[in-house]
Amino acid sequence: WCGRRGPRVTTAVMADPSIEHMTEQRGIVLGAERLLELRARGIIGCIARIKRYELQTITLNFNRKGRQSREIGALYAFFNASIQGTARMAQTLAGPLGRKIMLGGVMLGAVNAMLAMAVMGGGDDGDDAWAKIPEFVKEKNLIIPISRTEYLSLPLPLGFHFLPNIGRLSVEMMAGGRDHSPASQLGKLLQVLLDAFNPLGGTQSVSQLVTPTIADPAVALAQNQDWTGRPIYRENHNPLNPQPGTALVKDAATPWAKGIAQAINTISGGTAYQPGAWSPTPDQIDYVMGQLAGGVGREIGKLAQSLSAPFTGDELPAHKVPLLGRLYGSTKGISGESELFYNNIKRLNKIENEYKGRMKAGEDADAYRKQEPLVDQIGLGNQAEVAVSKLRRLRREEQVRSDPGWQDRVKDIDQQIEVAMRGLNRDIGQQQAR
Repeated sequence: WCGRRGPRVTTAVMADPSIEHMTEQRGIVLGAERLLELRARGIIGCIARIKRYELQTITLNFNRKGRQSREIGALYAFFNASIQGTARMAQTLAGPLGRKIMLGGVMLGAVNAMLAMAVMGGGDDGDDAWAKIPEFVKEKNLIIPISRTEYLSLPLPLGFHFLPNIGRLSVEMMAGGRDHSPASQLGKLLQVLLDAFNPLGGTQSVSQLVTPTIADPAVALAQNQDWTGRPIYRENHNPLNPQPGTALVKDAATPWAKGIAQAINTISGGTAYQPGAWSPTPDQIDYVMGQLAGGVGREIGKLAQSLSAPFTGDELPAHKVPLLGRLYGSTKGISGESELFYNNIKRLNKIENEYKGRMKAGEDADAYRKQEPLVDQIGLGNQAEVAVSKLRRLRREEQVRSDPGWQDRVKDIDQQIEVAMRGLNRDIGQQQAR
């Protein structure tokens, strides 16, 4: 770098997608970062005079390892990078701008939450779109509302994302609601801190956290929970009424996943109406293939789902749109209502068990009824659950028959399912707002 002209960097070099140029591109980016940092420090002149170690530590130095890093890194991917990233974050927060960064991060999260809740929060109708946004999306992103049901999600910096979450969780707690009690918000904050500072990778599941990376997919499938906490596949909630995996598609699946699931079910003795000895769902197959193929494979899968959805009548959730789904979200459709709907169903089932248990035991059930206002919504919850189950079964029958115009009928059934889910979510929201 001293008196010598380096290789010329052209647009063609930076845009070349071939494997042999990836290392060169990464070196160019790291070199640019280090050069900008040296200029910011006021270091002018021959960069070769700067110690090599100082240059490496401007960005993460992957050559720096602890005594057990190699052994632990073989079990947990990116362990060394996580350790160094956490250490670098601690150095930054302990530096002269640390207090300003912490205050600014907390205030950013609080202001963002107030803005988003004002636009998307539940009004007199109890339809709270803010509550329908998955928790992991709120943890990892700034939510910029663009309508009552649509939003942009801007990724927060890893590690530092715990600061905006402190502000967001505090605002939600002050806004009130059973789901935002101090104990509940404290639990969510501890989860965020664990995700930010642990070197084994972020996940919503403790068992997946301690499991070596290579075994994570198996544990995730067993728990039906990916690293974000979102269900991987739709379970059969009635074990006395077994169904084939192809009948339990959660939303749009890739054509090859549907074909593989159907083939496995048929080979193992199943039919279109009953499961064989092994009958995986297309969503399970898509998840495994996505883990094996990586990010590029997942985006290709999303592209296939987007192209096939208009022909199959399946709903295409916003998060399954290639590339755009990383920044755009929506609470419309079944995918936007289902998570909150089934959480409400589980809550009502717990309340029903408590209420009926007290009645059978001769305890004071009336006192519990006064304490828990959602007791009056138990019947409504049971009706909504039965209605959704029947509509899903009718939807499956339409897909199997494939009569002319079946795609339109499937879309109509999806709209009815959405209305049933939204109705229960709205009633529960109104009851909690009182």
